[in-house]
Amino acid sequence: MMITLHFVQGDGTEVYSAGPTAWVRASDGSLQIGPDGGQIAHYRGGVWNVAGHDVPKCIIHGSNCMTHFEGGADPSTVQGPFEQVEFVDRSVYGQPAGLLLAQLNEQGTWYSCEDLRSWPNLVVEREF
Repeated sequence: MMITLHFVQGDGTEVYSAGPTAWVRASDGSLQIGPDGGQIAHYRGGVWNVAGHDVPKCIIHGSNCMTHFEGGADPSTVQGPFEQVEFVDRSVYGQPAGLLLAQLNEQGTWYSCEDLRSWPNLVVEREF
């Protein structure tokens, strides 16, 4: 099973979609998709810039989305499965429960609400 990305305005209007893809990595202010790791969007000033559009929300759909973090000395906790994972402003939520998974801090790293540590990369992928 693959996952898809949907970039939406505040009123829910979709302006861009990408995928299906195997994974999404949020790193250094950008969203990259696999398998090649190409940048699909960049976060700046509270919005995602994707294909010339500025949007406040990116929704990653996949009935079995899992999240974990990369770049630390130890492995992170794996969370999920989620029906979707939402990037809204500087926060990431697992849906449908609205579970706050992580927040982008001022240093540009992801603070894990589960591990209580900061990580350079947040990864969303299909269940593994």
